[in-house]
Amino acid sequence: MKPFRILGTVALIGVAVTLSGCLIVPIPNSGLKVTNNWKKQAAKLEVARATREEVTRQLGPPIWDFPDLQVIGYRWSGVEFSMFWLIAGGYSAAGGIAEPNIDRLLWMNFDDQERLAHFKLTQLPAIETRTKWENARRWRESFNPPPPPTPKRFEPASPPSGKALVHVFWDKGKAASGVEGVKVDGQRAAEIRKGGFTTLVLEPGRHEFEMLSKPLALDLTAGEVCFLNFQPEKKAVSQGTALARCPGAEAVSRLKPLSFCK
Repeated sequence: MKPFRILGTVALIGVAVTLSGCLIVPIPNSGLKVTNNWKKQAAKLEVARATREEVTRQLGPPIWDFPDLQVIGYRWSGVEFSMFWLIAGGYSAAGGIAEPNIDRLLWMNFDDQERLAHFKLTQLPAIETRTKWENARRWRESFNPPPPPTPKRFEPASPPSGKALVHVFWDKGKAASGVEGVKVDGQRAAEIRKGGFTTLVLEPGRHEFEMLSKPLALDLTAGEVCFLNFQPEKKAVSQGTALARCPGAEAVSRLKPLSFCK
């Protein structure tokens, strides 16, 4: 049955019985199925044991690249179906067509020979409670060989030679807070959630750090260790940003119960 016939039938039923409520009817799109196409592509590449270079040549550069997990990730949005909605009450009714946008994630894992070993297609949740790295790691741990162990708790460390370390942590705020991106010089460098921290290794010099609002500019020196506290619920913090420097001793104490993410 074609979509316009379904719409007509539903509308007639709604008027005939003078419904009082909301009626929703999904209508599959007859056009391109983005999800199916990506899944078929990934399945063919997996069977062919495609190299990482072959994968990126066909699918393009990934949005996420986690060398520690040997995992890359893609994301796209698309309309996969239309939805007819009808709200009726007495002799009045309202209706229309909605086309919800679906967000999809495609994770791909490579073996030691840089050949595609596994893939997973999933839907992005409306509210993210884990970072992309945490989700990728959880999936990566489901098959052998497992990924190298990652420190889950904060451990004081010195920066690599000629570099600076910046620890960004989020220990206060609403329990239902989602994931927020950490930008460095306008580029997304990591993700963080409440109850977590991330560690950035940077070149010395001036950098701008941004989460939610106005960037915080810092001049970093080689060998420096800096702690930045994310304060999403404070309207006025250091220099009008949601990030503020935190003294080392206090930061280390606050970091102890937090878990690493990126």
